[in-house]
Amino acid sequence: MDRVTKGNLILAFFAVFIGVVGVRLQEFILITLALLVSAFLVIQRSKSGVFPATITLLFLFPEASFGNLYGFDTHSPVIIAREVLNNGWPVSGIELSWGYVGTPLMHIHTAVASVLLNLPIVPTSGSKLLISAFLPIIYAASTFLFIFVLARRYTSTKVASIVPVLCWVAFYTWKVPFSRQALGIFFFVASVLCVHRLLDSPNRRNIVLFSLVTTSLILTHHLSSAIFGVYLGIVVLSGFITSRPDISARFRVPTILYVLIFILWFVLSGFQDEFVLIGASVLRGMTVSTSSIFPAWLTQHGISYSQTFSIKKIYAIWAYQIVLATPILAIALLQFRKRELNPRTTIALLFGGVIASLSVIASLTPTLDVPRLMTFFVVAAGWYAISAWGDVGDIVNYISAKQVVTVAVVSCIVLGAVMIPLFEVSSSQPNYYDGQKDEKLGDDALKMTSWVGSFVSEPIYGDALVQEIVIPFTQQPVESGFENLVQEQPEGTVVLAERNNYVYFGHYEGSTVIIDSSPVMNKTHTMSKPYTNGGYDIYQNTTPN
Repeated sequence: MDRVTKGNLILAFFAVFIGVVGVRLQEFILITLALLVSAFLVIQRSKSGVFPATITLLFLFPEASFGNLYGFDTHSPVIIAREVLNNGWPVSGIELSWGYVGTPLMHIHTAVASVLLNLPIVPTSGSKLLISAFLPIIYAASTFLFIFVLARRYTSTKVASIVPVLCWVAFYTWKVPFSRQALGIFFFVASVLCVHRLLDSPNRRNIVLFSLVTTSLILTHHLSSAIFGVYLGIVVLSGFITSRPDISARFRVPTILYVLIFILWFVLSGFQDEFVLIGASVLRGMTVSTSSIFPAWLTQHGISYSQTFSIKKIYAIWAYQIVLATPILAIALLQFRKRELNPRTTIALLFGGVIASLSVIASLTPTLDVPRLMTFFVVAAGWYAISAWGDVGDIVNYISAKQVVTVAVVSCIVLGAVMIPLFEVSSSQPNYYDGQKDEKLGDDALKMTSWVGSFVSEPIYGDALVQEIVIPFTQQPVESGFENLVQEQPEGTVVLAERNNYVYFGHYEGSTVIIDSSPVMNKTHTMSKPYTNGGYDIYQNTTPN
């Protein structure tokens, strides 16, 4: 081991130590220092820089608090996984949840892991390590590993090629919480790897791996499997575009079989209704002006996003995609002019175009979160984009390929840093008025749901956070009902979270809207408060027996 390698390893271990300590203490300076050391090592093309960055970023958002759940969407999946553990699959008796029971692979895997490791699925008062908090970290780390395998096999940049997914903040906000998409993105990347292996060699081993992995994807997550169906179609199309009929012939039958299995499974499991609703939302959003259908109470109390929100949530994410898409487009044009269009370049270019189009539609309609969609392009083609930047550098005479790749890597790091909310790397509070929300949930949420389940049977009102928690645990409906809450005498039981002192996140016409909560807070003094635990307050017009 040479002197430089030893020095890099020492720096890497130092970065891991201060990164973990910084995350646990929520110290901005320590977290920043750990990530800067990691960035320095990666720019130097040292593999040792990837490890501290991965550890720090994976634990940054949930804060390594494995005794509690991270993410508002996690409560439904843990209830379903617990039901699978207790009564097996198929699941019955859970009518109200956001965790779809028709894609059971993650729920089954969680139940099996819970038995083998003797770890609980649902939080308990003892704050014991949760298998449902630990597994998503394993899924995410495995996803990174498979992307590194792709980069190592098919690019010359290798270490630098892992940077786009490491710095993509939406990956951590969507794929680290316990949800089907956490395992879904792993199988999506594994399926992409299988496609590239089949492009190299259509032997029996690769065909069997492709079949197993893609079937697992269908059984894990509907959106990830649907996007991969589009990816397969693009692979077939790339054979025609690049005059490689062997590629089209090789993937034609697997693509048809995949689509048939996908449709058959979701029809049998009843999920086709969800796709119809998504399609209807798109059509409605394209034909109806959202502002015109908002009632007076929403237009009066609506909160507009600041310039900071626009930079973090709009400009930064699109700039990130441009950094990744530009070299792919440039290399594709160059190869096209030379009539040497590469299938991998074509696949990356077409898939990027599809995701960009879907992202534009999603930004105009109340359907899917735009960064969530963009994540598929980042994991499927981000590693190839960095290598493409190197190819661009080989063409340009006045700058080296290494310098071009360095600029691209630094751009990803800077844009990623811009996208990280300040409250995630410090002890500051989220800026609720910009749509920020701290998704680290403690014991107070579980205690609140227990009280509601035991004492409340009348109509329940609460914002989006309360709905995500109360509905799956109590199997009782919860309405946003802001129009009810601003009445002189609100009806039913009103559950307010700590963040409702600032804003109220409510659902309206398929969208989540942010409303000034002061009209609600002004009414609570006229109601009784039979329950409070510091994080949640429950108000009623009459105290239950």
